[in-house]
Amino acid sequence: VSTATHLFQGSTNAHISGIALRTCGQIDRSFGKRNTTFRPTDLHHRIKGGIGAALEEVRRSGNQPVPLHLRNAPTSLMKELGYSEGYKYAHDYEGNFVEQQFLPDALKDVRFWHPQQNPAENKLSERMRQLWGKRFEN
Repeated sequence: VSTATHLFQGSTNAHISGIALRTCGQIDRSFGKRNTTFRPTDLHHRIKGGIGAALEEVRRSGNQPVPLHLRNAPTSLMKELGYSEGYKYAHDYEGNFVEQQFLPDALKDVRFWHPQQNPAENKLSERMRQLWGKRFEN
């Protein structure tokens, strides 16, 4: 969520940016109070949570390409180049989830969120382990 929010903040399409920011805010609010995503008092140590880690990674790695299977293919040329090929629509799968790569190749193994020990994040952490397996083992 943090990465998506940051990446869309830089979008030239204000409508898409606004939708992404609102969606990320709604998701964030649904998990109760916690400070793993942003600690205003820790601006000195920016990498204290998911947002800080994502921001630092974007600064470090720069603009990375979106995986081809996530790109829209409205033209025949884009289809020929492999845009959207192999995309898996989550709602076609049980539980509305399917494992696929969402981050650029250079970041595919990077993990930005690490849960704190509290009931809300323990529940979310368990769900992430169920969905993503080893990627979310501590």
